[in-house]
Amino acid sequence: MRFLQCYDVLLTAIKAGVNLIDTAPWYGHGVSESILGRGLKGIPRQAYYISTKVARYGPHALEMFDFTYERTIASVKQSLARLQLDYIDVIQVGGRGARSMAGAAQRRGF
Repeated sequence: MRFLQCYDVLLTAIKAGVNLIDTAPWYGHGVSESILGRGLKGIPRQAYYISTKVARYGPHALEMFDFTYERTIASVKQSLARLQLDYIDVIQVGGRGARSMAGAAQRRGF
């Protein structure tokens, strides 16, 4: 049932002219991208732009942010697989101050 509701919202938005879809591995820990991947299958690729993010992953403060080259490339590849796409239009890097937040969490023993 969840997929059908999401698909209805997606289709309604595309038909109404919304053409930028923003997601991230952080949203539902990959579920958002997976559901979008299923839903976008029947929609022409030229009908939308897809945006996702890198650098924010795990639920725990010390695992939450990773700005390394290796993790960034792996994240993009994983997003492409979940979205079932050949390319992503926009890749955004995690929020401003993310690195300092992770450092502060580590200093406080989280």
